[in-house]
Amino acid sequence: MNYGGGRGEWLNNIPCFECDGTGCWDEARGAAFELGQKNRQARVNRGKTLQEAAKEMGISPAELSRRERGLR
Repeated sequence: MNYGGGRGEWLNNIPCFECDGTGCWDEARGAAFELGQKNRQARVNRGKTLQEAAKEMGISPAELSRRERGLR
């Protein structure tokens, strides 16, 4: 399957589910992302893996990942 002539060229044809192609997030989405990144950094600083932290919190690693990315 050929997706384009150069490296990563095919990525330009995939619509962004985060911003609907605008390249911008609304204020609430940006704030959620920043909070998630702060929480991720705190987890990493404590030396916890995603799986360890999720288990301690009683949630799935996938759910914690979504939270750290500001998706929930």
